[in-house]
Amino acid sequence: MTNITFKGRLIDIDGNVLTNYEVVLWYLDHNPLIQNRELGKTLTDIHGDFNFAYLSDPDETLFNDNSTKIKVDIVFLDEKIFEITFTGNFKGEVTDFGIIEVKGPNRGVKGRILDDDGKPMEGLVVVAEGAGKNEAAIMDSSTIKLADRLSPVSLKNDYGLGKSKTDKNGFYEILYPPSHYSNFFNQKPDICVVVRDLLDVTELFKTEKFSAVSEPIKKVDDIYINRNWAEGWFVTLDGPEKSRFTYDNQLEILIDNKIELERVVQSINDSKSYVYLTQFEFDPDFVATFTSNDDNELTPKDVLVEVLGRAGERGVDVKIILNENLAVPDNYNEIRDYFKHSGVEVRKFKSHGLHVMHAKTLVVDGKEAFVIGSPLYTGLLGFTLSFN
Repeated sequence: MTNITFKGRLIDIDGNVLTNYEVVLWYLDHNPLIQNRELGKTLTDIHGDFNFAYLSDPDETLFNDNSTKIKVDIVFLDEKIFEITFTGNFKGEVTDFGIIEVKGPNRGVKGRILDDDGKPMEGLVVVAEGAGKNEAAIMDSSTIKLADRLSPVSLKNDYGLGKSKTDKNGFYEILYPPSHYSNFFNQKPDICVVVRDLLDVTELFKTEKFSAVSEPIKKVDDIYINRNWAEGWFVTLDGPEKSRFTYDNQLEILIDNKIELERVVQSINDSKSYVYLTQFEFDPDFVATFTSNDDNELTPKDVLVEVLGRAGERGVDVKIILNENLAVPDNYNEIRDYFKHSGVEVRKFKSHGLHVMHAKTLVVDGKEAFVIGSPLYTGLLGFTLSFN
């Protein structure tokens, strides 16, 4: 019996070594009617090297001529992504394939996240979202959007390809098998990268869509994020995961809608950084405050959409999330149209079937928050909790 050693090194197109990739060697018979023979398989080490021995019988004639063909398959996350065939005489004790540059389809993204001062951001959650180009176009069509709204379950997926966290130097790398996005019609994915906070809750940043990505590992430009907003306030509460927690808060119950809405308007008018509003229902004609004369006759003073619009004009980041569903009427389209030429961002909270998003909250500059009892709809009464 004779040991024949096969070895080599795997690198990507940028010269980086490929660790923990599976290498499978096949003997290709000259007769196409005879099944190819697997010689063996192994994994690359931390240097990208692979090395294994094939035990050859003395009477074996597999490697007796100079036109022997050996195929090397590269397997990543249980999927073959690349192959290369070598022809020659492999009768010697050691066969060194040298450096093999692995190309193949897209299988990952990588990049770095920094704060505004250029310092690395550690521990942020990074998600790669994507789908094949044709599939993405179909799911973005008006027909699918309508069917998705009528369906009791979502027809549109997030197309999560993979998830990772930034290391101490701010770097991330997300790897995934091509089957997560490819099919018979789609071989190149449309990809975007989403950055979330330390708790994997708040979306901090989303890149533009990279169309028909062909690079095996897509390199994304550096992403810059405000550190205070990314890290927020947190403490570790007897566990490995971080949770949001703040001290020295004050709670006030605002029973009367008049008092409540006057405080809401004042808070928005005093905002410096951001105003975030979620609402079950928001009438664009909703009047928040009134003036009265000596006869107690009320005159509308502050229409809430106008108050929010003025805050946006001052440079305040105003974001609104509104319920959209089939169970009750909603005002998403009207509010969206009102703010379409402004800097105010309006998004819908998709509820399928008869489910609704019932949250009614307002957060201003991270210093004051309102849990609102009533929707912003004329004629409805309630109470509000105010935190600061």
